[in-house]
Amino acid sequence: MTDKEMIDVIQENAESLRKEVSSRIESDLKFGQMLVAGVAAIAVLKPDVNIKDFLPIVPVLALSLIFVWQQSEFSLFRLGKRLAKEEQKINTLAGRDLLEHETALWAERSKWFPKLEGGRLILNCVVVAFAFYLIHLFMPGSKLNDRDLSWLTYATSGVIAFQILNVFRRECQLFK
Repeated sequence: MTDKEMIDVIQENAESLRKEVSSRIESDLKFGQMLVAGVAAIAVLKPDVNIKDFLPIVPVLALSLIFVWQQSEFSLFRLGKRLAKEEQKINTLAGRDLLEHETALWAERSKWFPKLEGGRLILNCVVVAFAFYLIHLFMPGSKLNDRDLSWLTYATSGVIAFQILNVFRRECQLFK
């Protein structure tokens, strides 16, 4: 296999990675859009629905949107790291630096992300704690203040909060 053929294979792999991540991010964004559209549709189509009855769901939806955003960010960072490695393979085969965009971008991210790691962790924890506080605050006046529904609301929020922190942990590991 010639160097040109090897470079073509690497570039095809990089393009495949881009398409996969783009599809994933597009899917995440559609989920977020559907979530917001669903809530808006209920508010518009059901004017007799008292919003106060369902306020504990608002923090759950906010946590869901944060999770979708963080998952998309993780996908982008993971793609960037992988594409930087693909660029290095091509540059090695070419014997000179032909490609440098992703490598430079990854080097820049590797400088600032670790500096923000502690602050972002604190922010994630504060947001999660605030969401639970709001659920607790809104629950007494809600139709969800039933033993089973209340428990389900807290459990769902807990699972989403765990996923937010888990994605953040995985994101931090990319930079080590």
